[in-house]
Amino acid sequence: MKRAWLGVALGLVVALVASCTNRSDDDNSTEAVPLPKDLPSCAELFADGKTVDTEQFGRACRTETDDLEVPRYASIECADGSRLLWNEFAWGYDKAPMTLFDPEAAVKIPADQVVECQNGFGGAPTTTTAP
Repeated sequence: MKRAWLGVALGLVVALVASCTNRSDDDNSTEAVPLPKDLPSCAELFADGKTVDTEQFGRACRTETDDLEVPRYASIECADGSRLLWNEFAWGYDKAPMTLFDPEAAVKIPADQVVECQNGFGGAPTTTTAP
């Protein structure tokens, strides 16, 4: 009798493992739903000199490889009341021209601008340089 229960238990374990690992269709699920046709490209949303808009800085976009990208941005209020924003594509002050990061850069934080912002030298600078 113990062997029968052991056989049933073993059979259930094997069935459970097989059902958990046999998900070959999961790899295709991202291709099952195409991206919306009106989804802007990331290059359209984040371009050198384009005006930074807080409302649009975290907007979803289409990458060059047709993947969905939802940029997560950071934002700090400067001592002078202006707002500095950055994400993995660009940085800039709200309502001022944005500056693109080097796509190959390991760290994408405008460190000098963050320090200036905290020290009261924020706002829309007359010239912008990538960190």
